[in-house]
Amino acid sequence: MKLRNLSLIVVGMLATSTVFAASSQASMTPKTQQDQLSYTIGVDLGKNLKSQNLSINADMLAEGVKDALAGSKLKLTDTQMKTALQNFQQKMAKKQQEEFKQVSEDNAKAGADFLAKNKKEKGVVVLPNGLQYKVVKAGNGTPPKANDSVTVDYEGKLVNGQVFDSTYKRGKPATFKVSQVISGWQQALKMMKPGAEWMLYIPSDLAYGKQGVGGPIGPNETLIFKVHLISVNPASAKS
Repeated sequence: MKLRNLSLIVVGMLATSTVFAASSQASMTPKTQQDQLSYTIGVDLGKNLKSQNLSINADMLAEGVKDALAGSKLKLTDTQMKTALQNFQQKMAKKQQEEFKQVSEDNAKAGADFLAKNKKEKGVVVLPNGLQYKVVKAGNGTPPKANDSVTVDYEGKLVNGQVFDSTYKRGKPATFKVSQVISGWQQALKMMKPGAEWMLYIPSDLAYGKQGVGGPIGPNETLIFKVHLISVNPASAKS
C-alpha cells in the first residue's frame, strides 16, 4: 500500500459497505452477512495500516468513518485534513529515505567486507573492475559474444547466503541474450566456454547499483552466482 494512496484506499474500502454502522456497543460479534463483511473489511484495513507501521488512533479513525457515512458535519475542514495527510506523507517519506540510506550503507559495507575476504580464497580471480570469479569446471568451444543468446542454469545469492533466484529450483534453464543481463554477467559470460561452471562474485556497481531492484536485492547489493553455461546460440546462426 503506497502512502500517497492511503486515504483513497480507506475511502474505497469503506464505500463498498456500511462499515462501522453506528453502535454504542463496545464489542460486537459479527453474526449477519453484513456484519461479517464489515468486520472483514475492517480487519483488512487494520492489517494494511499495521503493515505500514502507522501510528493510528483507532477511535478517531472509526469516528471519521461514522461521520462520513452518516453525512454528519466533519470535525475537521478539508484544508485541515489535507494538511494532516501532507504532513504525514512528508514524515513517512523522510523516514523511508533515512531507512534506505542506512540499508545502502550497510549493504555496501557487507559487500566490501565479503569481497575483501573472498579474493583471498583459493582459485578466485580478481579483475581490474572488481569482478571476482572462480572456475569450477572448464568448458570447451567458443565463448559467446554480446549479441549471442545463451542457455544457462544459475543460482543467485546475497552475501548473507539468502538465495533470491535459481533455475535449479525451477527445474528449467534460462535463455537470454548476453547483452540483456547485468554487466558483471556480461563480462563473465564472454570469457566462459560452453559447458563451463563458474562462481561469480559481483560488486554492486556491476550488478544493480545504488538503487537495487526491490525485493531481496536492495541498494548496493553484492551478488553471488553459480553459473553453468549450457550452450551458446550465435547471433549469426539464427534464422
